[in-house]
Formats: sequence, structure tokens, C-alpha cells
Amino acid sequence: MTLRSWPAIAAILLLPQAACAHALLQHADPGAGAVVHGAPPELRLEFSEALEPASSGVTVTDDRGQVVSEGSPAVSDSAMMVRLKPLSPGEYRVRWHAVSIDLHRTEGRYSFSVAP
Repeated sequence: MTLRSWPAIAAILLLPQAACAHALLQHADPGAGAVVHGAPPELRLEFSEALEPASSGVTVTDDRGQVVSEGSPAVSDSAMMVRLKPLSPGEYRVRWHAVSIDLHRTEGRYSFSVAP
């Protein structure tokens, strides 16, 4: 093997890694640790990659573990949105999972609060 062939070999070895993308959470509204005044009508998550709608989801629960998100989330390209029931003041937990269109799964959780 010659020294000139190393760049080609390195490019081939790195190519599969570049194709393996994951949908990473980029923005959330309400976001992690946020204290919002007034109950938000929906939760919106934005990811770094387009999502597979049938395999991605989000659930929002109150401090007693009761689900306060309504129905299935709507997914459009790299955004996921779910309607929320009317929220009382308190802490809420968000648990999401996202599957990118190349079928890589990511997941996470965070909380936000509604102020009185």
C-alpha cells in the first residue's frame, strides 16, 4: 500500500459514519427548566433531522404522573407537536423519543413549570 492511497482509505472508512445521523433535540417550547406564566396550549419540539412520524412520540405528565398531553403528536419534517390539556400551576415532565428517517432512535426527558 502506498502513502497516496491512505486518503482514499480514510474517506471510505469515514463515509458510513457521516451517513449515520441522529435526530437530536435542538429546541423545545416550553423548554427544559422553563417557568411559564399561563398554561401553554401545546408543546413543540424541533430536531436536527427529519423524523419518522409513526415511530416518534412525546408524552407530558403532571407531578402525579397523570398524562396531560392530548392524542398523538403531529410530526412535520423535523418538528413534533402535541396538544396539552389545560394545565394548572405545577411541574410537568416531558418524555420524548425520536426516530430519524434513517431509523436511528434518540430519546430524552426534561421538566418545565407553570407558575401560578
